[in-house]
Amino acid sequence: MIECTDNARVPAVSASHGKLRRIQRIVDPADRRSTILPLDAVLVVGCVPGAEDLASLLRFPQDGAPDAVMLRYGEARRLAHELPADVGLIVRLSGASEDGPDPTFERLTNSVEAAAALGADAVCATLKLGSRREDEMLSAIGRIAEECDRTGIVFLCEAFALDAGGNLQTAGERPARSARIAQELGADLVKIANPGEPDEMRTISAWCAVPIVVAGGEQTSPAALIRSITAALEGGAAGVAIGRNVISHPDPALMQRLLRAVVHDRVSEEDAISMLESAVVPL
Repeated sequence: MIECTDNARVPAVSASHGKLRRIQRIVDPADRRSTILPLDAVLVVGCVPGAEDLASLLRFPQDGAPDAVMLRYGEARRLAHELPADVGLIVRLSGASEDGPDPTFERLTNSVEAAAALGADAVCATLKLGSRREDEMLSAIGRIAEECDRTGIVFLCEAFALDAGGNLQTAGERPARSARIAQELGADLVKIANPGEPDEMRTISAWCAVPIVVAGGEQTSPAALIRSITAALEGGAAGVAIGRNVISHPDPALMQRLLRAVVHDRVSEEDAISMLESAVVPL
């Protein structure tokens, strides 16, 4: 048994040999931390700069590959063979566009069975607490968890809390509640919006016993991103799931390598920002 270090948590995998094998391609068994590269943003926010050719983003330098990549079904079917054998594949099963009829509701677009047929290690679907159609997402999340247990696939639940106006909440009781609900419905891993403050992250971590990865959110400066990541890790996060702030950077490989350094090598905020400042690419 690997000893827990710092705030590391044990993924809530069942006794399934499939899950136990697959989780190790997503959460590093040496430190129980994870870097996930989500390449699924086009449906949600549109044609993100840098996402024109996803295949080029899968050619990782030896020291900079993420633990796992998240793709939607069609792109996973097209590109899964491009992934290195030790990089996990997460297939996104839900989605809604920001300019669609109801961006607070994510409908299932694909199935656990289809993802498994592609060789996926995990699937991801979203719960938005506070949506008018919250009950439908709760039901879908529960069914996915059961299907993942039957199939031996890891389940990453993206759990967000919305206020009365449909805006994302990152502080207070409700983000902690949404993460806990995802856990109670059967998620093995939980992805949340980054609260940006260690104490807020500690509140969420106290209510969720499975590993939590934080999203990157809207594009920001690399230095601000590093500060928010180190704050989340200090507060108990097990890693990151950052897409737009990697792929839209002038040097995506540099950003991905930097995320690995912060998450796995525990490079300090100051050293990480220094690495950025000494980069050849203009930031």
